[in-house]
Amino acid sequence: MSRLIFKNYYSLLAASILVFVAVFRLPFDDMREGYSLMFKISAMVMFAVAMAKGIDRPAPWASAFLVLAIVSHLYPAYTFSSYVALNSVLFSVLWYVAIIQCNQQKYLLNAMCIAALIHTLVLGCLNFGFDLTHYLFKIKVNSPNGEGLMANCNETSAFLAICSVGFFRKRWWVGLVAIVFGLYCAKAMVGIVAVTAAAMAYLAAYGSGYKFWLAFLSVCAALIVVLIFFPTAIGQENYASANVRVMWWEQGIGLWLLNYPVSGFGIGNWKTIYPHLVNKGYLSGGSLRLHNSYIHGLIEMGWPFGLFVLAYIVRFFHRLTSQAESHSRFILPVAGLVAVAVTCLTNSMFRMNAINAMFAVTWLSIFKTGVEV
Repeated sequence: MSRLIFKNYYSLLAASILVFVAVFRLPFDDMREGYSLMFKISAMVMFAVAMAKGIDRPAPWASAFLVLAIVSHLYPAYTFSSYVALNSVLFSVLWYVAIIQCNQQKYLLNAMCIAALIHTLVLGCLNFGFDLTHYLFKIKVNSPNGEGLMANCNETSAFLAICSVGFFRKRWWVGLVAIVFGLYCAKAMVGIVAVTAAAMAYLAAYGSGYKFWLAFLSVCAALIVVLIFFPTAIGQENYASANVRVMWWEQGIGLWLLNYPVSGFGIGNWKTIYPHLVNKGYLSGGSLRLHNSYIHGLIEMGWPFGLFVLAYIVRFFHRLTSQAESHSRFILPVAGLVAVAVTCLTNSMFRMNAINAMFAVTWLSIFKTGVEV
């Protein structure tokens, strides 16, 4: 009995840390450095508590990816950037291993909802000219264009999308109205597309009952926002930004295939080689972050990364089809992972934003254990 109570407190601690990291900000000049530090501390704290509680569930996929990251960090080139990238992978693995030990995943879903609502509140205040972050954390955002508690509007939109699936539950669905408003304030299409895709996955999984209509209304709400927001969200500036990113992807993939097609440049090393490539004329200008997690992973870690992702996708579908008796436990995590997968198309999530990475890894852990809703 006492062990069960301790496990419940453990899940509550994990949920509390999720909310704290998502909304608290250190007064750093670079916001990303602040919440990266908080994520690393949180991962260490949770892993330490997990060891004290007892680690009951193994994490073979996390272990395999950590080994892959270690090899990529050493070959073809060891740099300080590769060390920093390996460091990020290590803390993500620590968080994952700690979170899969939770026996009350609904607390984690509640934490996502609470964090998303707080972000939406901050965005709403910014939309009406009141900067809550300045009064709470002595941080001033660069402009009222959807940044809120994140470094830019794309990260904010992605965060709301990742958390939105937590509202696909009884007694929480009303909160989707706030999320739709938050996505509107964020003024970035990635979140709207991700929420729509997640809702469609949820629809396909259930297909009937009140949960069907909940997902259907979510899709409709997201599409309505697209239509309302269409003139400014898909304007000339957004198309220009998309074209530039496609150019970065094409140039990056071309250089990877010509130089290190098997191993890639090494985890984290795009940041090191990018300035030299621009100076030598191999790149016409770009970004230290490729704004696509899949392409970024391939360029830095090569074919092993691609094979790992494909193997996980195969395992993903195998698990869904082989556990028919507990199918309902995986419907919500599947929708959550769909939202994560879509946001990864326009974000180098595990390089740019530790908070979004933290919540993405949380969805991976929930998928491993399943959750009753």
